[in-house]
Amino acid sequence: MKFSHILIPTDFSDSSQAALDYAVTLREKFSAEITLLHVVEPFFGYGVEIIPAFDVEANRKASADKHLKEVAATIEGLSRVKSVCLSGKPWHCICEWAADNAVDLIVMPTHGHSGLLHMWLGSVAERVVQKAPCPVLVVRGIE
Repeated sequence: MKFSHILIPTDFSDSSQAALDYAVTLREKFSAEITLLHVVEPFFGYGVEIIPAFDVEANRKASADKHLKEVAATIEGLSRVKSVCLSGKPWHCICEWAADNAVDLIVMPTHGHSGLLHMWLGSVAERVVQKAPCPVLVVRGIE
């Protein structure tokens, strides 16, 4: 099996860094292209009379995009690393982007939510594993 394009969804957590470390190792083995992906969930809140919701979301997206570029800059061989920032439901954006961009492997963390917290929040990793158009390597998160 050969991986030529690896997608790494990140939420900038320590667990995401652990997944990035795995992906970089795989990238070196297969000479693969890496794409870092962050998804900004839509902002829904009260009190938007003062600051319109689209301004808040645009600011969050700009901040995330800047952070993505900083993370990408830490990876050697930057010419084969892209960063993408999207808005929407994380699992859906990850799967859709992977399908549209010929991704061979998704490497992502799991935070290991269980019980009621898992039922309430759901699991992005779980949904990506179920819906992804390619293999998914789920790296156990740092607790």
